[in-house]
Amino acid sequence: LSLSAAQVMGPDDGYIVQIDRDDTKFWAWEASQGLGCTFEWEKDDNDGDNTDDNKSSAEERNRMTTAMHPEEWRRRVRNGFQMLPTSLQGRLVGRDGTERDAVQLGVGVVNDHDSV
Repeated sequence: LSLSAAQVMGPDDGYIVQIDRDDTKFWAWEASQGLGCTFEWEKDDNDGDNTDDNKSSAEERNRMTTAMHPEEWRRRVRNGFQMLPTSLQGRLVGRDGTERDAVQLGVGVVNDHDSV
């Protein structure tokens, strides 16, 4: 099972999780601190147009897996995260991380816990 995922801890031990089955959306630098994932891109004004130029632009955007300047990231990313040496950015559309959510998403296995 390969996934791209983010988990954010919150108050009272709560947390949210966002998961995508496409692990190619995740990127990381080898030589320095930097990693991230774009789960969903903002739509361009031209995304509804079916011209070849607009199709190739959308396809290129979906293949892009690297760090962006923080301003560009805020403009282009609908939800995802990036952690760089001097900044952390993120927007998640998360679930509550329970087993019920994992099963609904098809990414978890419910184990029956027998009492002894």
